[in-house]
Amino acid sequence: MDVLDNKKTYFEEHAVEMLNAVGMSKADFAKAVGVAPQNLAKLFSTKNALTLAKVSTVLNVSLHHLVYGVEPSQKDIHGCIYVDGSPMLINSRNDLEELLSTLQD
Repeated sequence: MDVLDNKKTYFEEHAVEMLNAVGMSKADFAKAVGVAPQNLAKLFSTKNALTLAKVSTVLNVSLHHLVYGVEPSQKDIHGCIYVDGSPMLINSRNDLEELLSTLQD
């Protein structure tokens, strides 16, 4: 099982909001990305890096923003740690603090 199988990207959770923010309809977005409007649901749930890169160009946001919902900072944290055989994704200071809290119990 891939670590990201159950993890949704920011784009998956906020696609419609992102389109609204740039004033783009679903139909216009589908045309700009080059997919049929009936395939938008599949596009909104993609984790394909090349597809997300194209989406980032159309929406004028970074790929990092599409995946994580924020722009990278100089203290950007991303990793995966296995605890007792279970993967824990670390994408923020809060994630790291939660991990440390779990390990102290």
